[in-house]
Amino acid sequence: MRVALCAATYQRPQGLSRLLTAIAALHSPAEMELLVVIVDNSPDSAASAQVEAAARTLPWPLRYLAERDEVSG
Repeated sequence: MRVALCAATYQRPQGLSRLLTAIAALHSPAEMELLVVIVDNSPDSAASAQVEAAARTLPWPLRYLAERDEVSG
């Protein structure tokens, strides 16, 4: 089973930190493939450093998209 956990953020560093900490604490079945996607609605990519730091500790892939990025399938 493949699951994408997606969240949008805009200038909310504390809320994003709590979310990423909670995601890191999740337990998932071995057969589940989880992808975490954070979309930053701040045109200056305000959350990029915070997301990059979290990516080093999350047990799942983490994709970061800034509002100016185009999402492609």
